[in-house]
Amino acid sequence: ELIEQKKLNPDIVSSLKKDQINWFVHSDFAKDFWKKPENLKREVDFSSLLSAKTLFKKFSDPNAKILVHGTIDGYFVTNNGIILFDYKTDHVNKSHLKESIELIKGKYTGQLRLYEQALNEFSKKKVIGKYLILLDAKQVVEVK
Repeated sequence: ELIEQKKLNPDIVSSLKKDQINWFVHSDFAKDFWKKPENLKREVDFSSLLSAKTLFKKFSDPNAKILVHGTIDGYFVTNNGIILFDYKTDHVNKSHLKESIELIKGKYTGQLRLYEQALNEFSKKKVIGKYLILLDAKQVVEVK
């Protein structure tokens, strides 16, 4: 049903578990999505031209630009700004939950910053929050 409504990418279905999807769609984080579905944006493609020094500390040409393409899993537009989120199916070691979550955050913080920068460029509102949806742990984790 979610695939038919274009709210779930069919490419990721094989890696998802029904209980994880059920958890997310009924989570406190997603409750406003149901109230204002028109404010929920999914699978948004973007292209952004970034300064090479933004991505690489030592780049031969300080004025070089790099074209970045990506697909944002989702964001929700509120009165105050944009809530950006990205689904992750990474395994979370529940016996070392805190450490495992920190590793995942470290792995994806740069990705969310690129998405934030792109959204801030093409949207009238600014990103006010970035979140990883850790499906394996059934947790929503804020990324600064």
